[in-house]
Amino acid sequence: MLPLACTNQPKQIKKTKTLNNYLNVEQARQANKLILLVEDNLLNQQVLTDQLHILGYGVEVANDGVEGLNMWRKGNYSLILTDLHMPKMSGYDMVEKIRGEAELLEAIDAQPYIVAVTANALKGEKERCLAVGINDFITKPIELNALESTLKRWSDKQNNGKNVVIHQNTTLPVDMDAVAKYVNGDKAKQMRFFKMYLEQSQSLIKSINSGVMVSDLNEIIEGCHQLKSISKTIGAQMVADLATSFEDKCKADELTSDELIDLRDKLEIEYSKAAQFLKEQVKIAAQDDELI
Repeated sequence: MLPLACTNQPKQIKKTKTLNNYLNVEQARQANKLILLVEDNLLNQQVLTDQLHILGYGVEVANDGVEGLNMWRKGNYSLILTDLHMPKMSGYDMVEKIRGEAELLEAIDAQPYIVAVTANALKGEKERCLAVGINDFITKPIELNALESTLKRWSDKQNNGKNVVIHQNTTLPVDMDAVAKYVNGDKAKQMRFFKMYLEQSQSLIKSINSGVMVSDLNEIIEGCHQLKSISKTIGAQMVADLATSFEDKCKADELTSDELIDLRDKLEIEYSKAAQFLKEQVKIAAQDDELI
């Protein structure tokens, strides 16, 4: 006699998310969910691509740093997920070039959010990441919940930035009279001060970010203290206020990593508005000079 089990129906597996429903490139671009993945290992490419699809993101893949740099130049990626050790061009070198080129662009959102994928959780590796301008990092092998948390930090920063812009859209990020009174209305000197501020403040923002990434409160306090001072001088009062608040909280409280990141993001959002405004003023002044 045949076993009765052969007449039973197979157990139906409940469907959850499937890779067939992921966003294509254009859909992801429109939804600001297109990620550039720079990774030379085929298996890692597939694993990360599948994970990103599950989390609702679209993905384009570059096989090394050279390809990643060229794709960033041509595409529109708010976030880059990159390996660090690759042939032709390392992730470090690629990020350094992207940061340098993005700095010359006029768009306020020209600088992408960059997450390093590293197999090394050593302090030296983290410090090198920070030195080239990497925003965050995640350690291999990557668990889905860890990747989701990393992307949520970026998403929250994006949303906070939009909210701030909407709320502050009637207020100039820099009080133009603040510097004018120091230079007796001399436009050339005013522009020179703006350029000096941009150079110094960019270095300080980078230092503050480095402190946040390794939870170095002393580095954060020192960076915020200097940024507060020069921002008051230049008339970027909101930046000065946020730097003051960040400094004071670091001195008074034991802040978690998430709290440090949240304070950093709020500061960077306001700073980016002030920096963009000053760049526009410098550009306008240069154009006026050409007409004379």
